[in-house]
Amino acid sequence: QHLFRLLQLLALFAVPAAFFNLVGVGLFLGLLVFVVFHLRSLHRLHHWLKMHPADPPPDALSGIWEDIADTVYRLRRNEDAARANLLGIIARARASISALEEAVVMVDSQGTLEWWNPAAERLLGFKPVDTGKPVVNLIRDPAFIRQYLQPTPEGLQLPSWVHPGRFLQFELTRFGHNDRLLIAYDITRLRQLE
Repeated sequence: QHLFRLLQLLALFAVPAAFFNLVGVGLFLGLLVFVVFHLRSLHRLHHWLKMHPADPPPDALSGIWEDIADTVYRLRRNEDAARANLLGIIARARASISALEEAVVMVDSQGTLEWWNPAAERLLGFKPVDTGKPVVNLIRDPAFIRQYLQPTPEGLQLPSWVHPGRFLQFELTRFGHNDRLLIAYDITRLRQLE
């Protein structure tokens, strides 16, 4: 389509110029008009992408520039929908984890507390101000520190420092780039039955 339009423009300028024996000038002018048209469309596309990316593409675009703008707009809408869907999944996952009775704690690769559910506040005594603190500064038991550094499949049982007379089971799982998921739950009844 662009090639056909270019040929039309060249013919439009070259044919009248041929009467004056200036075919080269006519071809140059036709090519110049073609380039100016595309530069103008490119400028409009750039302005839209930079200033109004959430709006639909401008109507002033045509040809390949219109196709590019429509593709970019469609990809952005798909990306926005995927992001909204992912955020919804994360929100539902956090709500589900928050409803658990087990303490769920995310520890980043540096060993600092990143996120935890309300059960972690009840069972482990974590407070909002503890975000970003090293987990081994808050759970200082040497057995926990060993388990944290070298997790074992059977986990670890410790007496609760928040609720005397109660016992907690700790399980650590590595994920991502050396991040850890800590799960702790109350096993007092099980210990009493034993």
